[in-house]
Amino acid sequence: MLFSFFTAYLHPKKIVVTFSVIEALTKEIIKGSQEFSVHSIIKSTDDPHDAPITPKEYVLLQNADILIENGLGLEPWLEHMIANTKFKKTRILASAGVVPMRFIKNPDVFDPHAWHNLKYAKTYVKNIADVLIKEDPKRAHLYKKNRDQYLERLEQLHKKIKLLFQGLKNRNVITTHDAFWYFGKEYGIAFWSPLGISTAEEPSSFALAKLVRYIRKHNIKGAFFEAHTNNTLVQKIIQETKIKQGGVLYSDSLKNGDFIETIHHNAHTIYALLK
Repeated sequence: MLFSFFTAYLHPKKIVVTFSVIEALTKEIIKGSQEFSVHSIIKSTDDPHDAPITPKEYVLLQNADILIENGLGLEPWLEHMIANTKFKKTRILASAGVVPMRFIKNPDVFDPHAWHNLKYAKTYVKNIADVLIKEDPKRAHLYKKNRDQYLERLEQLHKKIKLLFQGLKNRNVITTHDAFWYFGKEYGIAFWSPLGISTAEEPSSFALAKLVRYIRKHNIKGAFFEAHTNNTLVQKIIQETKIKQGGVLYSDSLKNGDFIETIHHNAHTIYALLK
C-alpha cells in the first residue's frame, strides 16, 4: 500500500488538457490526490482558437495518459496534433451532452464557449469526474466528494447571477468576439461583436458599419475588452460611437486561474455597466 502511494506520487498519470478552463475544472476534481498531474497545451494567456503549437506541446501530448478537450470546434489544431503524435490513450470530451448553439452567420459552425453557461460548466465537471473515477477507482470517494462540492458552488453562483440581472432594462453590450452567447441566453444578456466565434476571423467593413448603426439605434451603453485578446476593433467602435468602455471580460481565459472567480467577475462587470 505504501509502495503504491509513493509510485503514484513519483509517477502520477499525466492529464493533458487543451486550455486553462478545463485545467482549472480538472484540478478542482483531483484535489487531495497524488494520482494525477495536469498540464495544459495552451498557456493561460494564449488564444485556444489559434494557438501557437511548438514541438514542446507535441511531446506533452505524446507523454499523456489522458487527454481532455473542449470540443465543439474550439481546438481546430488538435486533430493534427493527435494524428502526428499517434495519441491513442484515454480521450475525454468535456462538452459531451451540451446542446450546442450555432453561429447565426454560418449554421454549420458551433459556438464552442459552452462553459459560460454554468449549467453546462456543471456538465463539464461531471464528464471529467466520471472518467477520472474510472481511471482511479481506489480514490473514487475523493473525486465524487470534490465533484459534488464544486457542483454546489457552481449552482449557488448560477442562482446569484440570475438574481443579479433581474430588473435590468437595457441588456445589450459589445464584446470583441462571439464568446458569450451561452451566458447571454441563460442570463438574458445580448452580446454583439465585430468578430465571429474565433478571434482569428476578420470582419468586413460592411459588418462593422452595420454594428455601429445597431449601437446607435438601440442606445447600447458600452463595450467590453477581452483579456488576452486583440481589442483594436472594439476600441475603434468605442471611438466611433462614443459608448462607454465597461472594463475587461474573460472569454477564453481565466482571472487568476480560477473558474468561479472568472464567471463572478464577468457577471458583476457586465452588471456594473448595465445597472
